[in-house]
Amino acid sequence: MSDGNHKYLEKDGDDKDVERRGSIVPIGRGDEKEGLAGSSGAGRRGEKILPLSLSGLVSAFGGSKGKGKLGHRLVDVLSMLGLSHRAWLVVTVIACFVLVSRFLFPHEDSHAYSHSTDAHVLVPRDYLNNSRVDPAPFDFCPVFGPGDAIAARRGQFELLKSRLHMGTGARIQRVLHKAMSGAPITTSILGGSISACAGAGEDPIGERCYPSKFFNWWNTVFPHPANELTNGATRQTDSAYYAYCNSHHMPDKTDLVILEFDAADPNDPDWLQHFELLVRSVLVRPEMPAVIILGHFSPQVQAQNGFAGPELLHNVAAQFYDVPHISVKGVIYNQYLQAPDQARDAFYHDPNHANAEGHDLIADVLISYLMSQICSGWSTLQGHSYDALALGSESDGTSAGTSLLGGVGLRKGMPGQDPGDGESAGSSLAERYEGLRVPQMRLADRPNDVQNFREIDPFCVAASDLINPLPPSLFYGSGWHTHHPHKNAVTEDRHFWYAEQPTARLRIPLRIGAGDVGIYFIQSPLDKPLGIAKCWVDDNYENGRDLHGTAEVEDVITTLVIIDRGVSRGSHFVECELQGEAGTSSPPFKILGVTTEIPIHSRIPICPTPQLGQSSRVLAQSYSDLPLPQYGIPTPKALPAFSASEAESVAKSFETGLGLGKNELVIKAQVLAGGRGKGHFDSGFQGGVQMVDSPAQAKEFAEKMLGHKLITKQTGSAGRICNAVMLADRLPPQKEYYAAILNDRTRGAPVLVTSSQGGMNIEDVAHDTPEAIITTTLDFENGISHADGVELAKKLGFDTKAQENAGDVFGKLYKIFKDKDATQIEINPLAELSDGQVLCMDAKFGFDDNADFRQKDVFKLRDTTQEDAQEVEAAEYGLNFIKLDGDIGCLVNGAGLAMATMDVLNLHGGQPANFLDVGGGATADAVKKAFELLLTAKNVRSIFVNIFGGIMRCDVIAEGIIKATKELQLSIPLIVRLQGTKEAEAKKMIKESGLKIYPYDGLDEAAAKAVQMAKSA
Repeated sequence: MSDGNHKYLEKDGDDKDVERRGSIVPIGRGDEKEGLAGSSGAGRRGEKILPLSLSGLVSAFGGSKGKGKLGHRLVDVLSMLGLSHRAWLVVTVIACFVLVSRFLFPHEDSHAYSHSTDAHVLVPRDYLNNSRVDPAPFDFCPVFGPGDAIAARRGQFELLKSRLHMGTGARIQRVLHKAMSGAPITTSILGGSISACAGAGEDPIGERCYPSKFFNWWNTVFPHPANELTNGATRQTDSAYYAYCNSHHMPDKTDLVILEFDAADPNDPDWLQHFELLVRSVLVRPEMPAVIILGHFSPQVQAQNGFAGPELLHNVAAQFYDVPHISVKGVIYNQYLQAPDQARDAFYHDPNHANAEGHDLIADVLISYLMSQICSGWSTLQGHSYDALALGSESDGTSAGTSLLGGVGLRKGMPGQDPGDGESAGSSLAERYEGLRVPQMRLADRPNDVQNFREIDPFCVAASDLINPLPPSLFYGSGWHTHHPHKNAVTEDRHFWYAEQPTARLRIPLRIGAGDVGIYFIQSPLDKPLGIAKCWVDDNYENGRDLHGTAEVEDVITTLVIIDRGVSRGSHFVECELQGEAGTSSPPFKILGVTTEIPIHSRIPICPTPQLGQSSRVLAQSYSDLPLPQYGIPTPKALPAFSASEAESVAKSFETGLGLGKNELVIKAQVLAGGRGKGHFDSGFQGGVQMVDSPAQAKEFAEKMLGHKLITKQTGSAGRICNAVMLADRLPPQKEYYAAILNDRTRGAPVLVTSSQGGMNIEDVAHDTPEAIITTTLDFENGISHADGVELAKKLGFDTKAQENAGDVFGKLYKIFKDKDATQIEINPLAELSDGQVLCMDAKFGFDDNADFRQKDVFKLRDTTQEDAQEVEAAEYGLNFIKLDGDIGCLVNGAGLAMATMDVLNLHGGQPANFLDVGGGATADAVKKAFELLLTAKNVRSIFVNIFGGIMRCDVIAEGIIKATKELQLSIPLIVRLQGTKEAEAKKMIKESGLKIYPYDGLDEAAAKAVQMAKSA
């Protein structure tokens, strides 16, 4: 049972059927008073009992008071066969011996783990507070020593390679400290088909499956009758579901959570957000459980992705949250590449799933990691270290208590929490370590000082009905039904709502913390068609999504589709309607659950930064320079001025009664940056937007702006020079709104971002009240219809007489966006006047650099004085250079690799000084120019060159590095990683140059070295 919502019938003490339905699979919940299961009637969430007590086997044949029903039936059958009671006794003794021997001796294909998990045998051991405990109680310590059977079987170096990231070990050590004190431990497993034991007996609590193998081993090391393992895995279900619905598959409190999704998740960067949310959701639980990311090597998944599967994305989350990540891939990878057929026969049931031996391997990798942590923790408690045997002759085995394999040790006898709570003194020591804390941001929310991240719990309504259950009344007359797996089903594990009659409609209530709403449903291959359903939020039927139950897939899968974005905080509902003609039949459509997503503020940033290397922003000196008027979008009258005297003349030209003391004009510093109203000039003058009462005042303000640098949040301390001002009609708005159109990569579509709280404080609005931001996904071809635009205007709060005009503006803005190859259009404020007019009072545009050949009227407005001089110079050499605030210079080829390089530097505690992409056609001179640009920044303390040679040849880069190092007399530490085309030649050139260059093959090691050198410089 994987997802777990099966019904199980057990016999209680009075021989009555007791129904149990749950979402998880606890193993080994023993209790002497209540026999094997330790149950007390109606089971709590997720109970399915695995018989581990030998006494249960005896009672199955009659109990302690007789043969029981089964015994009587055996007697009747044997009598019919002419067998005497004595013969029956012999047969019974033989049968009992065979059954008992299966528990006492390993099967031919079983693993050599002890199975002493009887509740009467599991006597707790207190290693910490018992003076009679052997100083070396764990026979597998030291790791990889003579007593380490797993290392002998799998190989020391292979097991080391299985540890993709060790993590801090703080939470793991806290769990182990609790177990060493003799307290029970609850472990939860979340995963897909592998953890659900598909291919290895199908029973997720069967002996052939790695969870049971792991649990049996745990009970030999830390025996306790109340130890519990819950298996909440579901076949063909990825982390997107568990990101929101994980609490449906775990007990209320758990100590250790194992996440296994390498064979279930797609190799898609978008899924990293789901997987990360799952990791984060578990880490922030009140009990602060430890998390282990466990990877399975699936030949089919790996081959489809060039042997760079989802484990690479999962490792990003592991490093960000500093949790351990272990994988079978490190053990089996070389063997599979050299002899794939042999490896498949040995470890796999099919190209995706492990057989029993494969589950042995998964268990070995998991257990070996925990052995290393046990040895690390125990040796530190004893004041010495024997974490692992030395590799070669590098160590004499006398280290200073630092774990070779990672982990935070706890010392025995340190003052801590009250030992009366089941854990001994000193167990709170680990809480001092950073490893117990969760970063105050998410991967997509950096930098933290810009994005005001707020933790919002994901919400899930699942068909299992375990949490947030739907009342039966919702289904009455709806045409929708609930399906639960058969009570004794092992391979069937999905609960779902389904409908087969077209027009059947189901309404599902939701609680939303502000974010996105998704439907998790089943998709089937073309030869097993399922229906189509349309789902929408609240009354937004027109913008609902059609969800197709049939797709070009090889097997039945589950998938998540977001049906609405940026839904405001509060109570809402989702409606789903089966499509088709009323009165006919349709293949069923099956929904597993409905989720609401945590909002990620940086997804749709206000005043966003243009995409690196793809967008330019132009500076228009008046509205007439921009496409707004030619597309019929109303703007105030505005004229530019390039000197103070010209500003005075322009002010006089406005026929608005100047000189009579009326506030009729506004003057704006023309710089390529947002936040001008709150900015300040290097002269000390405050504000780049000022109200003008007279031509003389216009001249005065122009003198204070022109020729000075305006400094805003967006310009940074460098500021932007003001070469012109613009004077415009001041039309007091009745209300100010915000509107922007931009491309959203996460949705793969343009979006219209709007708010009823426009003006200078829009960034604060986005940070403090994200529910005030409405994001509408647009169709690329058609944009937003007039009717939808008017409906949006109503939602924003426009007066009735202004709604038509606002809807018209929204539609025309998208037409400009598409026609002019824009990447960003921002109108702030979008003003509603008292007479119903809707005007664009201020505008910012970004355009795609690649479209300059067909948008010459736009790009002629480009003012390079408003751009960074170094970035302009870099562009002349075909380099994409953007200055940042860190101290590690970066030279990389490819924007994707450049972003990944910056991320890895951040993970190691470093800060990049720039973004520099040399592209695929750089020459040695261009590489030299790149170094010159890097060295212009006085704060650069080390330089990291990271090249993957595809089109770009590594030897060309090496030539440029050597040339720059010699001619520029480079003294800054230079770390170089060259991989790909002409790699060997490049490395030879660098080696023969005799220059002080640090070459590395691994990205992680190279980045760590760059950070180290920057900090020590």
